[in-house]
Amino acid sequence: MRLFGLILLLLIPRNTWGYLPAAPELMDRMYSSHWTRANPVEIDIRLEDPGGDMGEDMTVLFPPADVTADDVDGFLPGAPSTNLLLALSTGPSAAERIFPSLFQADTPVDLSRVDRTVCYLIDGRNVRLWLRKEDYLPMRLDVLEGNGVWTASRFLEYVPVSGQLVYPSSTEVYRGAELLFLERLVLPPDRAHP
Repeated sequence: MRLFGLILLLLIPRNTWGYLPAAPELMDRMYSSHWTRANPVEIDIRLEDPGGDMGEDMTVLFPPADVTADDVDGFLPGAPSTNLLLALSTGPSAAERIFPSLFQADTPVDLSRVDRTVCYLIDGRNVRLWLRKEDYLPMRLDVLEGNGVWTASRFLEYVPVSGQLVYPSSTEVYRGAELLFLERLVLPPDRAHP
């Protein structure tokens, strides 16, 4: 009897044991949970190389407002992580033009982990997105560049930037296994961590 149970477990596909939302449904949950009704705010970020040397500081509007087709052309795979997170938060129609396979019903979805966090993995063509299962926040975004190398952006430790709006306190960007740079959120002194 045990052998029969084991054979049954092996023959039934893993995704039938529990419900996994389709990719478009997950993307909709991400937008409706975080960015659909959010008022854009200016945030300051600082780029840092792997050696700890400070790079440029910049101010970005998050989530971006009034994105046009010309703006979408600026969010290309291999761009700095800020652009990739901003590309995701532009809104469903603009993001779908940038990452179309993340919005297709036949795109594979599975459960995976980023560090020890359970995530939905949307495994699109040339792009993979990990959304934290508990709240649909992006934890990692991998984009396949034209030269066949994956660029991975890992969004670490989300912190509030305005009301319920959150942004990663730091983002690590890798090309292959090499750390390219870090992006750090610069919080005003009254909101900085002790």
